[in-house]
Amino acid sequence: MSHHHRSNVKPKKPFKSKHASKSSLKERYSNNVEPKRAGPKSIQHTSTKADRRNNAKQIQLNKRNEVAMNNRIFGGKNGAPKVVTIVPLCANVDPWNILKNLLTSVDPEGDFPLFEENSYQYSTVITRFKQKLQFLIPGKNFYSLVDACKASDYVVFGLSATQEVDEFGELVVRTAQCQGISSVISVVDDMSVINNMKTRGDVKKSLQSYMNFFFSDQDRVFASDVSQDALNVVRALCTSHPRGIFWRDSRAYLLAQDTDYKDGKLFVKGVVRGKGLDPDSLIHIPGFGDFQINYIYDASDLKPKNSDTMEEDKNVNEAGLVELAAPTENQEQLETLAPNDFNMEMEMEPEHPRGVRLDDFYYLDDEQEPVPVPKRVPKGTSSYQATWIPGVDEEEEQYSDVEDTELLIENEGGPEDEQPVSEKDESEADEADDTKSEMFVELNEEEETRQYEEYRQKVKEQQEELEFPDELELDPKELARERLKKYRGLRSFFTSPWDAEEYDPSEPPEWRQLFKLENYRNLKNKLYKQPFIGEAKPGKLVVVELRDVPLSVYEYYKQPSNMLVLYSLMAYENKTSVSHFTVTKHSEYEDPLASKEELILQVGPRRLYVKPLYSDAPSSGATNNLQKYHKYLQPKVPALGTIIGPIVFGGLPVTLFKPMPDGSLRLAATGSFLKSDASSVIVKRAVLTGHPFKINKKIITIRYMFFNPEDVMWFKPIQLFTKQGRTGFIKEPLGTHGYFKATFNGKLTVQDTVAMSLYKRMYPVRSRLLTLNEDNFQ
Repeated sequence: MSHHHRSNVKPKKPFKSKHASKSSLKERYSNNVEPKRAGPKSIQHTSTKADRRNNAKQIQLNKRNEVAMNNRIFGGKNGAPKVVTIVPLCANVDPWNILKNLLTSVDPEGDFPLFEENSYQYSTVITRFKQKLQFLIPGKNFYSLVDACKASDYVVFGLSATQEVDEFGELVVRTAQCQGISSVISVVDDMSVINNMKTRGDVKKSLQSYMNFFFSDQDRVFASDVSQDALNVVRALCTSHPRGIFWRDSRAYLLAQDTDYKDGKLFVKGVVRGKGLDPDSLIHIPGFGDFQINYIYDASDLKPKNSDTMEEDKNVNEAGLVELAAPTENQEQLETLAPNDFNMEMEMEPEHPRGVRLDDFYYLDDEQEPVPVPKRVPKGTSSYQATWIPGVDEEEEQYSDVEDTELLIENEGGPEDEQPVSEKDESEADEADDTKSEMFVELNEEEETRQYEEYRQKVKEQQEELEFPDELELDPKELARERLKKYRGLRSFFTSPWDAEEYDPSEPPEWRQLFKLENYRNLKNKLYKQPFIGEAKPGKLVVVELRDVPLSVYEYYKQPSNMLVLYSLMAYENKTSVSHFTVTKHSEYEDPLASKEELILQVGPRRLYVKPLYSDAPSSGATNNLQKYHKYLQPKVPALGTIIGPIVFGGLPVTLFKPMPDGSLRLAATGSFLKSDASSVIVKRAVLTGHPFKINKKIITIRYMFFNPEDVMWFKPIQLFTKQGRTGFIKEPLGTHGYFKATFNGKLTVQDTVAMSLYKRMYPVRSRLLTLNEDNFQ
């Protein structure tokens, strides 16, 4: 055997990770202050394994200190009480009885005061565990229950050993799960009714399995009427730390302990929770809107009104409250829309007949060049300056909320829904064989109508609508160029330009006044990472004074059964813009959910009436930021919902409810907030289909797409496509019934279908606040 040398041209395997090499670690953990110097004798300070280990320990310690700081507000003599909400899920469960069993387990000989049935809260101190607890007992009202779950540190769900969870209880627990919930504990109210111990164990396992469907961390179900289990529940409430809700703890919120009203000012006393309360931020009261802070007072050290120290402290008001913080000149304003400075006038050429719009041009006939889209420019603008301003179609109709179904006939009916076809006498035309023409003979009126109805029936039987979900069937008596006047053609849905700022007479009246954020993602990260600097820190007992508050707010929350929670808003969160959220139809909601159907949207502390538009999310490969409109929200298919509403920062959970005629609610869809972006364009696609009548190599005679030659010439620039992947263009019209010749890049078959895509912009509908009243909250 001959000697074999190892090959020196064998390719080297690349390093699998590009972030864990020694050089990258040196650069990452380098302590150099000055730039590296060239030369062999330059000293480079690199981190060692001990340095990296020490850095990881410091990061871990900082996280622990942050968690300890958040939990420290519950400890100490002046610590904040832990808020516990008791939610009954069955009709025979009494939340006040559960509370009595819990308190009796700690002190069996204790003399507890009588609970007020018309009150929603009860505060106590558990001396055995040195912890304050504030129990919330809302009435059997859906909005009150979910709002209490939203503001609580612990939620105790009350189950029954003899009855199943009713429909109302399941709606509450599903909504609490979707909107975000803190730590959960499940208890059974009437376990002592069952005498057999084995049956008790089976009941507990069944109830635990039910709760695990919603909350997977439920490892046990307690019996509140058993003393030992009730004591374990109290111990868990006092000694453990609540898990918290991210979107809630990223903002300041305050559960009202007492309220007062004077001269249009609402005084709310409570403990600051979540993040520190900034006096420059706005306060949102669910059901009533946004308000400005007038002052924040320190309620932990009350002073008498005629105290001698009042003269020494100049920041003491008439009620003896020490001023803690006051708003500055940078306080957020209540205006939701930007000032309207859009005042444009047309300075264009006289009107002239136009063809269909394709991208940024109107196409006429073959003898004329494409005409640019007319532009709406300020008066006095030169022609050179006008080239830098987006174009606009002056012939658009005024804005209307009427559905397109009133303007277009959907392909949903049978032949009996069609109008009779009116045709003229027979005529002859030339047929082409590639470059030569062949004889074209028109059918009489009866034969044409018969073939047309037969074709439509065949299309219905083959379910062409499933293959072309956006297909439209035009009425033979109507002009396609009039019905589809607001539509345009696109060479490519992913790359063709569509100016989001172009003027459109059909746009909503407030469209030009919406706030437009330059970079939503960067602004969101900046606001979330911004540290709190102020005096109203978490855990501090304060009195918040709100100005210009209607008396109805105080009268509503003065009732013992209503609970008031103040939520602080981040910067710009009261401004109105185009909001997008991902949404998925709920599995148990079987009714169709159409676009622009009125729903109740719950996102964070807000609750709105909305009419969302559903569309596809923008494609990662698209460069024009187009979103395809959907008429219905399909089950098990995530979609993008779009409304005109307040700006929201963060991936807050989104819940959509369908109000029923009897006043009840049904959970329709769930999702999360995505972004606030006014530059996205939602377009509705209309697909016109035709039937290959005669096939001669690459020249095809097509019918039933249009019904007059003028429409054929109008839409001549738009590209055609077929179900089998061929593309082509209109060559010339034939006769007077809308027949035309078209050329394609390949041979067609009789079973193929020719189609044309047109697009129209859709505008979202503005949302409105769901206000508190006796009709929707009782």
